[in-house]
Amino acid sequence: MTDNRFPMTEHETGDGLLRETGLRKTIGRVKIIELLMSAQRPLSGAELIALLGRDAMDPASVYRVLTVFTERRIVHRIDGADNVSRYALNRGRANHPHFTCRSCGKMDCLEEISVPHLDVGSEGYVVEAENLVLSGLCARCNRK
Repeated sequence: MTDNRFPMTEHETGDGLLRETGLRKTIGRVKIIELLMSAQRPLSGAELIALLGRDAMDPASVYRVLTVFTERRIVHRIDGADNVSRYALNRGRANHPHFTCRSCGKMDCLEEISVPHLDVGSEGYVVEAENLVLSGLCARCNRK
């Protein structure tokens, strides 16, 4: 389940978030957090690598950082219908769905829509993750 443990303010820095979470500050971690903070949508590992530039961090290091951030619930991972995982900062908002455009591949957080808690514990299930992804055409592709 998504645990939005670290509400973010618009003025918070990557350094501040690392301090708050108790993670050691590294240049790579700060750069990844700041890219995710400035992103208007969830980003894939490949998109982060392209934005960082191959000389800044090797791909394996980017994915290691994303794994640590996911485990610490600094980010949430969204597994899209296209089999690409994307990452977005937990900004203290309720669990929300995501939308993937089947034409351009862009993914957006639909933060204005809250996903209700589904209690399946009485059936003996233990929910370890929630991932609601809607797909279709984004507004731009729909106009084409």
